[in-house]
Amino acid sequence: MKIAISSGHGDKVRGASAILDEVTEARRVVDRLGELIDGSVTFHENQATTQEQNLKNITNWHNAQFDGAADLHVSVHFNAYKETTSAMGTEVCYLTQDELADRIALAISNASGLINRGSKYRSDLWFLNKTNAPACLLEIAFCDSTVDAELYTQSFEKICQALAAMVPDDAIADNYVRAVGKCSWFGGPKDMGVTATESLALAYEGVNPNDKPHLFLPGAAEEPPYLGLARKLNPDENYLALRWDYQQFSKTTLAGDDVARIINPKNGKVAIAHPADWGPAAETGRACDLSPGIMSKLGLATDDSVEVVYPWHEDDDAGECETLGPALSNEGTAAVSVTRTHPGIFQQDRLCVGAARRSADGLAGLSPPRSQDLAVGVRTTLATDRFPQGS
Repeated sequence: MKIAISSGHGDKVRGASAILDEVTEARRVVDRLGELIDGSVTFHENQATTQEQNLKNITNWHNAQFDGAADLHVSVHFNAYKETTSAMGTEVCYLTQDELADRIALAISNASGLINRGSKYRSDLWFLNKTNAPACLLEIAFCDSTVDAELYTQSFEKICQALAAMVPDDAIADNYVRAVGKCSWFGGPKDMGVTATESLALAYEGVNPNDKPHLFLPGAAEEPPYLGLARKLNPDENYLALRWDYQQFSKTTLAGDDVARIINPKNGKVAIAHPADWGPAAETGRACDLSPGIMSKLGLATDDSVEVVYPWHEDDDAGECETLGPALSNEGTAAVSVTRTHPGIFQQDRLCVGAARRSADGLAGLSPPRSQDLAVGVRTTLATDRFPQGS
């Protein structure tokens, strides 16, 4: 991924300074991220003597990187309000990258214990308006809060490592989907949202008692038309449903050996799951449906937020649940976000699904969708989405 990272303000145009000095600490963070993120480029502005020239120098540098074809621009800042002994927190400013800003703020909060102030829409910031690719401006902590300063100082390396870990690595395939949003449960004898004869979207491709017996209870139909498989799923096993794009991942691929990683961001617990079905319906506002077993293992309730990455290639035990990090002090993802990344491409997608047949309560199964049932609306952030304003 082609990422350009700069520190806010400059050597001669200073930022906030109190318990922490914004310019000094922003440069520390940028330098460390440059060491941790392979292929990234970094910049500190040292020449300008006015704020206007400082901002122009920074954005001009960003727009020239990777021959003008960066995937992401990041500016690192520290916030300020007034000197206080109260905790203030971390936030990430965005113009178009709301879901990404949410994830960055969560990562910083998780790593440090800083209050998560979340993402902040800002249409008045020069950096966000003038860069030529998706961009976020990070406010790591408040430099005039004694609590923030202590948490940041103690967690500097953890923060940098958490930010670097957000860049896809070898555990995530070049072609993958990441969904962030609300969840519910489905499958098993107690799922009354499906009929007694309802099958699964991937049954004919391999999610059936013959090919994956461990996912099913005894007595499930072993031959086509595989009637009743939704209620015959073993609710204690790890499976999930997502609104898969069959152009990106064929049904045969989804029914194969690849698994998804599911994280509860509130407590850091993670589980590995097998794709089993297609859903939930778009009108539910949910990103995925999970087995009751996963819901229990991860400490999830209906409409809690989760993150799903598919395919996940680490050699994890599908039946185990481990903890990746500390609980969040403040988190809530209202919208369903789906990010698809292909080699060399960074884009934010929203899935828009027509002919939804999973019931609105999010519990139902779904008979195999026809290709015309899927309509994928792509929301790709380009330079043309920007409109210059702010200074």
